Amino acid sequence: GTIKEVGRTQLVITEPSQNERTFQLGRTTKYEGNDGSPIRRENLQTETQVIVILPEQDTTNTASVIRSLAGRR
Repeated sequence: GTIKEVGRTQLVITEPSQNERTFQLGRTTKYEGNDGSPIRRENLQTETQVIVILPEQDTTNTASVIRSLAGRR
């Protein structure tokens, strides 16, 4: 989806179907660039496309990995 809003504790994305979805960000959430290298949460910006991965059996909607699809700037 595309980032609509990113904060310290949550990420709101707009899915390709135009539905909005909110994910929780935790201490264990990892952030990756498009090549899989680590980035900081602060590198994520609105309008950036991302892939959000949730752990199996997740009930809290806390993202385990957020991968940016943006190229390096």
